Amino acid sequence: MAATDPFEQRGRPALVEDAKPKVEGVFSLSKVLAEREEKPPFVFEFDGENYSLPSRIDLRAIAAFQSGRIDQGFQILLGAAQWDRLQAADGVFGDDEFGALFEGYQEHIGEDLGESAASTSSSRKPAKQ
Repeated sequence: MAATDPFEQRGRPALVEDAKPKVEGVFSLSKVLAEREEKPPFVFEFDGENYSLPSRIDLRAIAAFQSGRIDQGFQILLGAAQWDRLQAADGVFGDDEFGALFEGYQEHIGEDLGESAASTSSSRKPAKQ
């Protein structure tokens, strides 16, 4: 009798629908996230264009913000297409714009990423002596 599963035909065991081992006490991140209520994206307007930021912040963006790489963190959140549109805008997206936007975004997602993440001008100010 010929095997009907393509893996059996190649000398491999047939695939089982639920072949993942079940281990008691394993934290199911997928289950926890599926049970959470998803917030809508954070939509903002700049220079006549709408942009959106995800309702769940990417860990890479958090790391970039906290290490002072604000441009990199913002680029991760926007994604390549929106980042390119923002860069092509006629208006200047400066530190005041970013500070106001970041404050609103943190409020929307319910996270406080710290003062240093939103501050772009403080690192350029000379130290008082």
